[in-house]
Amino acid sequence: MATDNKYLQLLTEEDINIGAMLKEKLTHVANFLQSIQSRLPKDKRELLQIRVFSHVPLYCGTVRVDDQIYVTPYLFSRSSDSSPLLVLEGRESAWVKTYVTEFELESTCDSSPGAV
Repeated sequence: MATDNKYLQLLTEEDINIGAMLKEKLTHVANFLQSIQSRLPKDKRELLQIRVFSHVPLYCGTVRVDDQIYVTPYLFSRSSDSSPLLVLEGRESAWVKTYVTEFELESTCDSSPGAV
């Protein structure tokens, strides 16, 4: 999620606004990922793509690493640290194709250029 997400300030958990706390965490995560990217050889840096969304949060988080897609469903009954992690591999299965398409769309919908 981008730190300028217009919905961030509206997020609550148990009637407590958690937007400010999340914004701070997002900044730390972005800095951490940028530091990893900056340590890569220059010709490899573009291979680490860091994408965020600035629209309504999704029902799952997706991370793509080479031919693997990691999917974390956001479950109403569980906190994110106790939600399952699905690992999809390859390029040909219907599930992989679906989540690759979703991954590409997540970063193009209402996102700002140059976002971390």
